[in-house]
Amino acid sequence: MFLKAYIIFAILFGSFALFYITDHNLGKAPWYIVTIRDFIWLVFCVLALFRYFLLKKAHPTYLAQFKPYYTFLLRWFPVFAGPFLIVVIAHIYHRGLMEVAQHDLRNTFYYSLVFFILPLFVSSREDLLRLQQFLLKTCFLTFAVCLFYVFKPALLVVGRVSASFVSPNNYAFFLNLMICLSFALVLNNLAKKMHYWILILSCVVLLLTISFGNFIMFFGILLSLLLLKRRLFLSFSMIIFAVLLGYVAIEWLQLQPLIKKIEIVTTGGYTVSHRVVQYEMMWSYLLSADPLSLLFGDLSTTRFSKWDSTYFNVLRNNGLLCLAIFLCYYAFFIIHSFRLRRIAFQNGDRELGALFEGYAVFLLMAVAIPFQIYSITYRYPLNFLLFLINTLILMSLKVPSFAPSPTDQPLTK
Repeated sequence: MFLKAYIIFAILFGSFALFYITDHNLGKAPWYIVTIRDFIWLVFCVLALFRYFLLKKAHPTYLAQFKPYYTFLLRWFPVFAGPFLIVVIAHIYHRGLMEVAQHDLRNTFYYSLVFFILPLFVSSREDLLRLQQFLLKTCFLTFAVCLFYVFKPALLVVGRVSASFVSPNNYAFFLNLMICLSFALVLNNLAKKMHYWILILSCVVLLLTISFGNFIMFFGILLSLLLLKRRLFLSFSMIIFAVLLGYVAIEWLQLQPLIKKIEIVTTGGYTVSHRVVQYEMMWSYLLSADPLSLLFGDLSTTRFSKWDSTYFNVLRNNGLLCLAIFLCYYAFFIIHSFRLRRIAFQNGDRELGALFEGYAVFLLMAVAIPFQIYSITYRYPLNFLLFLINTLILMSLKVPSFAPSPTDQPLTK
């Protein structure tokens, strides 16, 4: 119950932005509103600690099944997190504690505690599948928030749908997760009516976010899932359908923000030129920086250097060492999610196979596309959701109760 309540809070947290919209932009909420998320996460961690003691008293053998998981975690977590944390803390001397705590520790490490907490709430294959279904259902909450746009005309000036997320790009990334998970169920003949609705509505709302980087990710997800199933004809059909949907939005519905964004992209306007400038600036920095700064991050700045790209954020602020650790971290989970997919299908467990198929493709596309364009891992709740997915993958690798179970039955409600 606590985990589901927190997921709902995380998904809906960005709704506060709707109350701070001006006639020209999204504006910014006061600091005490923004920091509520940190307080609620801390409360959730404390509740998890209480749950640990309750489980230990009521079910002494409960955590015994997680011994291989925690052994692996305690062995490898310091390998990934240790050097990263040392580099981050080392930057306190020139950036200051508050700057490092706000950007590096808060966004990069704070929610990694889910690796240690999640086993207290998810303990079996059935729990994993139920959590997936719950996560899919949360997208309906975001669709409900979209109705608020009807009563807030200022949003029409902004022209892009962000629902309960602070940024349209963040919301589009979340919708791609919903599309990936639901489409994987459809392709494996496990989808119910709800999953078809999630898939259709997510595709439509994704169009309204006008997030071109996530549009590319969307096509990558469709092609990857279809190619994994060797459905070449269907893959081309889906691409044609997506293009036709965009044509209808432009010609029939006359979505002016989308038309304007297409003009900007095709003519090399601000959206494109701004990112081209960032690539040029980063290249210039790499050529001029000293070896120490290249390896451990820019040592001359007094503030966190903000870039659109996740990779540029890590590279400029934490250096090549941390970027290599970051890429190895995601490579580990991508490779093992594909491995878990293969094992699940070999054992006849189509439910787990579809789940890991969705996770594998989503993480692969995230690393290949949005991470290059948007600072995804520094945005809440996307950082929490990514940690949640990776934790579920790691638990499935190491906990026996997550083992595949042969079944030909569709997913339960």
